Amino acid sequence: MAVGGLHSADAAACVASLRRLGVSAEGGAAAARWRRGTTHLVEPRLRRTAKTLAAMAAGAWVVGTSWVDACASGARLVGEAEHELVQADKGSGGPSSSTPAIAPRATRHWRERAAGGGGGAFAGLRFAVLPGMAPPGARPDRDDLVRILEAGGGVVLAAGGAGVAAPPDLAIVPPGTVLAAEAPARGRGRGGGGSPPASAPDPRADALAAAGVPCATPGFIVDWLARPSHTAATLARGHLVPGSPVLGALVAETADGRGRAR
Repeated sequence: MAVGGLHSADAAACVASLRRLGVSAEGGAAAARWRRGTTHLVEPRLRRTAKTLAAMAAGAWVVGTSWVDACASGARLVGEAEHELVQADKGSGGPSSSTPAIAPRATRHWRERAAGGGGGAFAGLRFAVLPGMAPPGARPDRDDLVRILEAGGGVVLAAGGAGVAAPPDLAIVPPGTVLAAEAPARGRGRGGGGSPPASAPDPRADALAAAGVPCATPGFIVDWLARPSHTAATLARGHLVPGSPVLGALVAETADGRGRAR
């Protein structure tokens, strides 16, 4: 189990309570990144962090600290359901500050999907994840994205998918990526009056797009998890790189599997 979102002393106390019950638990720096095989994430409230997204992708329990308190009081592990975090804080979920960062019951949706045999959120899908996702210190960075995708059962191809026999289902590219086919149009629309020049095309993204691979920015993966009631096609509208191949087969493959949050 992983404990997050707490001050170091509180996290240590929480970990100690779980360990007294014979549970393998980590907190603080030891739990800073998601580890494969983690079954529970304990945090005081539901926040859209890289670790929370990995827990959701894996179908793990995301529970409040009240669950640890209840376990400690009863000197045994108790049921998680009434302590499951299903409502996120409002804000940072869209243009309106009243938009939840994670849709209500999204955590439950992914947990029940995995428990029902549907696998993780990205089971059966192959991804190319290009470097340069975020400035230093920003999240999610490339390592976070790889952990999130792998936690959900996805396969992340080495070297950004270059040289593989079968292309990936989706390429995750840095925000602001421009494909060569779009660069001339963007250049004509900018540059006058001191406007900044358009970004240079990325040959890695171009190669993937030429192979028919849809290219999307990291926000697509975040929203895939945070908003399971939306179709992949709807989510892609704000994250698919202009000029990229359409999602096509990816939408067909995931339309039933993603389901609807209840």
